[in-house]
Amino acid sequence: MSAALIMGASGDIGEAIAFKLADEGYSLYLHYYKNNKKTLKILQKLQAKYPKQDFFMVSLDMTKEEMIPSFLEQLFQIDMIIFASGISYYTLVKDMTGQQLEELWQIHLKTPILL
Repeated sequence: MSAALIMGASGDIGEAIAFKLADEGYSLYLHYYKNNKKTLKILQKLQAKYPKQDFFMVSLDMTKEEMIPSFLEQLFQIDMIIFASGISYYTLVKDMTGQQLEELWQIHLKTPILL
């Protein structure tokens, strides 16, 4: 059985991807950072609908590069990684702080490459 890691599974896009992949027979790792309750509900729905597949919740703050090794230790076989996670700042780039720019870089580019 194939397995996929969905980064950002607690968002609407991540949730839709989870149900599509589960329908195709994938076991899933559902990544979240802050939305534990929604991810748990998604996990429970998937387990009820697809009892022969495995579903796991995994958490990672994608801005903390030092947490990646322990995150990876939670995973077994992974055949696919989907990145549906992200953050947005509704402002002009020139008005962003260095911290905001660093978070965007880390979440949208650096952490996906490291994973």
